[in-house]
Amino acid sequence: MSAMLKRLTLLLLILLAVIPTGNSHGPITTKVTFNREVIRILGRHCIACHSPGRIRQELPLTTYAEARPWAKAIKEEILNRRMAPFQAVKGFGLFQESHALSQHEQDLLISWIDGGAPKGDQKDYPLEEISRIRPRVSQGSTQPTEAADWPAGPPDLVLEPRTEMVVAPGSGLVAQCVTLPVHNSVERWIGRIDFAPGQPGAVFNATFSIAPRISARQRYNARQRYNDGCAGSGKGQRSLEPLGEWVPGQPSIEWPAGMAMRLPPNAEIVMTITYQKGASRITDRSRLALYFDSIFTSRSNPKVIEQLVLSAPNQNSRKADGGSSIKLAATLTAEREIVGIRPLLFPHGSSLEARLNRPDGSAEVLILARGYKFDWQPTYFFRIPRPAQAGSVIDVTTYHDPATKFEAGRPLCQIVTARPLVRHTR
Repeated sequence: MSAMLKRLTLLLLILLAVIPTGNSHGPITTKVTFNREVIRILGRHCIACHSPGRIRQELPLTTYAEARPWAKAIKEEILNRRMAPFQAVKGFGLFQESHALSQHEQDLLISWIDGGAPKGDQKDYPLEEISRIRPRVSQGSTQPTEAADWPAGPPDLVLEPRTEMVVAPGSGLVAQCVTLPVHNSVERWIGRIDFAPGQPGAVFNATFSIAPRISARQRYNARQRYNDGCAGSGKGQRSLEPLGEWVPGQPSIEWPAGMAMRLPPNAEIVMTITYQKGASRITDRSRLALYFDSIFTSRSNPKVIEQLVLSAPNQNSRKADGGSSIKLAATLTAEREIVGIRPLLFPHGSSLEARLNRPDGSAEVLILARGYKFDWQPTYFFRIPRPAQAGSVIDVTTYHDPATKFEAGRPLCQIVTARPLVRHTR
């Protein structure tokens, strides 16, 4: 019996020596662990969407137990460059934010997945860091009052709908629009904007525009004509000046120092929110925060932010090139700086190239963007604004399915520019 026990003990020791600990899916052949390296990469690029209470809450990645079953799917997304989403092709334009994985981050993730996806030591998990990224999950609308809701600090003005926006149960996406009066009796200058979704698990994206205030009768007529009190930019509609947008994972939008966007007196902000429908009714009261530059006009060299929108032409005005591309151009009549650019590829565009051609013959590609299969369209802000003299031409070429028929006037590319403030003298 004693000899039998010794043999069993020896066999158990051998098994313990060859079976990897902390992972039951295969041998561990990597030193990269989830708790030390992988969760930090996911925190930088993925958890803003892929966590409980966020827009991709059905596929959370905040813990080892959540992420481990998706290891092979994560590898496929990385190798096919679908995640993390980043439309701008590396090497064409140098931007402030890069949601794309660096080569080093890709190598670490692939090493972790191919090496058995070990968990690692729990003490290495950055709990405080991940807790800051994960939202507080709420049932119904939320009221952002804590500092965490506004990372840039207390806003000068927070705008919100008077009543909750309601989304019926169902599937797919639906857009709702609301007009928010600012009640500003004088001109103001906006230096930064931020957005707090009331329901982070349902708000897919949001866009904001500045509009001149209209009367109740004009608003009624707009609703009758377009079934949308926020309609703008077309014949008979009021002019909308794009202010900015929000997509999950995007930080607040702050223009470079000394630059601001004009908010005319008695203006209104048009806020359009796209919701992802769910199994139950959604109630939401999302909020837009404005940060004013109180000393803008007294700065030594203030510059005004303006948006240049390039839109699809009439179908009959396109050149015969097989129908798979649209060529657009805009000539700058005054000196500008190109601050940022927003390709609008969704849902039909496959790629877009924007090129700046200067009068001296020099040229540079502002952006080369390739599309994804979902609506994730941020503005790409340049690390250093690109100078553009008067007479410079911005050429934009979009590529799409030849069968696509764009509505004339549909925005295809937005360019954020800055010009010197014209001071009025008496």
